Amino acid sequence: MHYKKLYLLLYLINLFFLSLINNLNAQIFQSDNQDWSVEIKYIEPGTVNLYASTSDDSKIIGHYYYLDKILVITDKNDYVKFGWAKVIYPKEGFLIEKNLITTEKKRELDIRYKNNPDEIFTSQSWQPYIIKCDKDFSFVKKENDFNYENIGILREGDEVLCISSDGIQNKEWIKIVYPKQGYVFSEELALTSSKFILGIGASYGFLNIPYEKELENYKNPIGGFIELTKSNWDFLFRIGYTNYQSHLKEYILKNEIFFLHIQYSLFRFINNHFRIYALIGGGYWQSKFQFTKYPTLTSYYPEESNKGFGYYLGGGIEYTLSNFFLGIQYSFLGTEEAKFGPDPIDGEFTNQYKLFIGSNQIEVNLGYRFEF
Repeated sequence: MHYKKLYLLLYLINLFFLSLINNLNAQIFQSDNQDWSVEIKYIEPGTVNLYASTSDDSKIIGHYYYLDKILVITDKNDYVKFGWAKVIYPKEGFLIEKNLITTEKKRELDIRYKNNPDEIFTSQSWQPYIIKCDKDFSFVKKENDFNYENIGILREGDEVLCISSDGIQNKEWIKIVYPKQGYVFSEELALTSSKFILGIGASYGFLNIPYEKELENYKNPIGGFIELTKSNWDFLFRIGYTNYQSHLKEYILKNEIFFLHIQYSLFRFINNHFRIYALIGGGYWQSKFQFTKYPTLTSYYPEESNKGFGYYLGGGIEYTLSNFFLGIQYSFLGTEEAKFGPDPIDGEFTNQYKLFIGSNQIEVNLGYRFEF
C-alpha cells in the first residue's frame, strides 16, 4: 500500500510537470502587475472567420488563414466567453479557440513539413513588447506627431503593449496596441524593468513519512531558506537547509539536507494572492546512524555516517499578503540506498544497515520577500 500511494503521488507530480513544460514552450508575455498577458498563437484550419463578438452569429469582420501568426490577450478584468479567444493583433476581434495552435505545435508542423519560418513567413516576424511609462504622465497621440490630438493618457507605472518587427530601441515614437491604441513619444517610456525579489523564510514539516518502510518519524523536519526571483517571473529559486530524525527500533537516523528547489507557478488567482506551483530540485544529504539504547557502549556501537545526493519533486500552494507569505508544500526526497557500518567479514560481528534516507514531507513555509 505504501508503494501504491507513492506511485500515485509521482504520477500526479508528473502531470504537474507536463503542464509546466507546455507553459515553457508557449510564447507568453506577462505584465509586471500580472493583470494581463499575451500569447502568440497560430491558425490551424485553412480559413477562419474573425468575429465582432463571442458568437458565431455575430458580424464577421475579417479572416485569418493557415498558420497566420496572431496575438491573443488574457485580461483578468475582461471576461471572454469559454471556447473563444480575443485577438488584438494583427486584426482585432474574436476567434473560436479550437482553431488555434500554440507556438510549440507550430514548430512541430515546421519540422514535419520541413518549413523554414524565416523564409515563408517573413511578414510575421513581429514580436510583442511590454513597456512601462516612467514619467509622471504621458499623452497617447492619434498619430506619431505632437501636432495630432491626444486620445488618452498614461500614468507613471502604467504598462502598455507594442508590436515591432525590429525592436523598440532608437525609435522616436512607439505604436501601442493595448490597453490603449495610439502612439507615445519613446522618451516617456521604458522597457519593463522587473524588480528583483529576495525572500527569506522558515519551514516546519508537520508530516514526515520516511521512504524506508522500516523507519518511523522521530523528530519533525525544521529548517530555513532564502529565495530569488523577479516580479514578472513564474520561476523561483530557493536554497535552504533542513534537518529531521527517524528511528528504527533503538537506532536513530539523523539527516541534514542542503537543497536547491526550482519552483514554477502554474496558476495564480484571487488577485494573485494565491499561487499553485510545482517544484523540482536536488539536495546534498549528510546522515548519521547509531544504536542509542546503551549510551555507554558507543565504542561497540559507534556512530556511522554517510552522505550523497538526491532529487526533489513536489508542489504546493501559497498565500501572499503585503510581502509576507504562508504556504503548504509537499515534497519527496529520493536517494540511493545508503550504507551504514563496515562491510561484514566472515566470522566477525557487523552492525551494517542499508537504508533509503529520503522521505515524503508536508511542511508549512512562512517568510517575507523584499523587492529591490
